[in-house]
Amino acid sequence: MAVKGLARVTANLARYEARVLDAGEIGMAAMMERLADWMRAEHSWQNRRPHTESTIEGFVESVTPTHITGRVQADIDAAMWLELARGGKWSWMWPVIVEHQDEMLAMLSAAMVYHLTLVRNPAVMEEYEAAKVSVRTDREERVRVGRMGRGRI
Repeated sequence: MAVKGLARVTANLARYEARVLDAGEIGMAAMMERLADWMRAEHSWQNRRPHTESTIEGFVESVTPTHITGRVQADIDAAMWLELARGGKWSWMWPVIVEHQDEMLAMLSAAMVYHLTLVRNPAVMEEYEAAKVSVRTDREERVRVGRMGRGRI
């Protein structure tokens, strides 16, 4: 029995992969924006340089079929000093990530579920049902022919 519809299956898989990448990017963008908000609001240091806090931003850096990378950045000199100085006394990035990791994963999961929910296309469903009938008919025909051949010598 020959495989039919391989081109359609391949095209559908390509469209699905594109939807996965889009969903991942949408989810990561929302999560990175929220992460930057948390970092602006929950740092332990007194804000003596307002531009440091206002430069905190999160964004999607790259999206590939194997991973999605997000980045949080701020005024590099002040941000790095606050994160690493005095043994991390004023560390503000990592503690926020640890505190909100469950919420971050939930945001990504929700975006993937929301944007990847399969919508049943009536034309595709009709084609699928017709293919099931065709396979069933082929199988029944093989069984019938096989039974007829058994009794003959």
